[in-house]
Amino acid sequence: MKKRWWGVIAAGVLVAGAYGYLKLTAVDATGLPVSVIPVVKGSIENKVMASGMVKAKQEVTLFSPNNGTLLQFNVQEGDKVTANQVIARIDVTDLSSEMASIDAQIASQHAELNRVKSGKEPETIAQQEERVRQEKEKVDSAEKEYNRTKQLVEAGASPATDLDKAKDSLSQAQSSLKMSQSELALNKKGPKSTDIASVQAQINQLQVKKAELAKQSSQSTVVAPFSGSVLKVDAKNGQAVTKGTEIITMGDVTKLQVVADINESDVKEIQLGQKALVSGTSMGKEKAAATVTRISPLATKIQKGETTGKTKVNVTLELDQAVSVLKPGFNVDVDIMITNKNNILVVPFQAVVNDPSGSFVWVVENGLAKKRPVQTGTESDLNVEITSGLNEGDSVISSPSADLMEGMPVMAMEAGVPGAV
Repeated sequence: MKKRWWGVIAAGVLVAGAYGYLKLTAVDATGLPVSVIPVVKGSIENKVMASGMVKAKQEVTLFSPNNGTLLQFNVQEGDKVTANQVIARIDVTDLSSEMASIDAQIASQHAELNRVKSGKEPETIAQQEERVRQEKEKVDSAEKEYNRTKQLVEAGASPATDLDKAKDSLSQAQSSLKMSQSELALNKKGPKSTDIASVQAQINQLQVKKAELAKQSSQSTVVAPFSGSVLKVDAKNGQAVTKGTEIITMGDVTKLQVVADINESDVKEIQLGQKALVSGTSMGKEKAAATVTRISPLATKIQKGETTGKTKVNVTLELDQAVSVLKPGFNVDVDIMITNKNNILVVPFQAVVNDPSGSFVWVVENGLAKKRPVQTGTESDLNVEITSGLNEGDSVISSPSADLMEGMPVMAMEAGVPGAV
């Protein structure tokens, strides 16, 4: 918020009487000198002025739906896109490999389930014991190969890829050993309901994981939800991304709006549908009409400036017509019209006296001060609207003294400025 502005324009007379000339009217040379001003018709206009930023009415940030590598991503800032256009694709090859691995595990567990249910003969147990022994030898051999390869890699005699292969071989050998040991243990125990339930639970878990991966695999494209322009690019083609990585921000720049910051002291004056004028450096002397369309329900703290610590409320205004020179991100000034009344009776604010019985003004009639009850309407910092009790041309004491009494003789001195200001 910059400031609050109040104004009044009277037809040929400055109602406030802050500047002017005094013309002595010899009504009663012995009366109390008072400054009077004629009641005139004028205008009262109240505005709330604020700073704001231009934004696209429809704006959205698109995120990566999955982990993977960003492919076929070639848009740039300013490019136009259409609704449902594929902005980029996510390479989910790793997910496909993981799903294949899970399929293999599910098949293995189903076989295990059948073995648990059927039980095994002694000769089968012996065969499995032999298999476990062989698998242990494979693990020992794989461990030795891994350690040997590690030494060669550390010495620079072999590439790091050899160590990765050795590690994979060791992992596979250990996995096979673990599976063989599990089979042997189950067969020695014989089929039990708890054993069957355990294997079935593992199968169920693998199937759930497979379904999740299948869903993720289907989410491999970034699609424009509506037609618009690319406002910001946050990634690049070939980049490794994770789920939730920002890809682009896009918006419909043919429909712009302004988001203004309104101070907490002024937000009570703002209502939906109020008219406003938008101006800015890019617009030169031109001003664009706008309408208040949204008042945020949330206030935020002001971080910088003289009002640091106080709060502000975002007020959104929609431009009544397209303004070609405005672009999202431009700073603008906003004048929100709170009150605008024309051709009304106005008097200086200080001319109106308020007491428990109501409002009144002092008028001069035949050289005497008279109380005149009035009804007031719209107010500004300088002037107030009179809705009843006065007529155009009545002489009102502009700054009544506490010494005034009903019927007291007064010496009226008219205050005014010829011409318009």
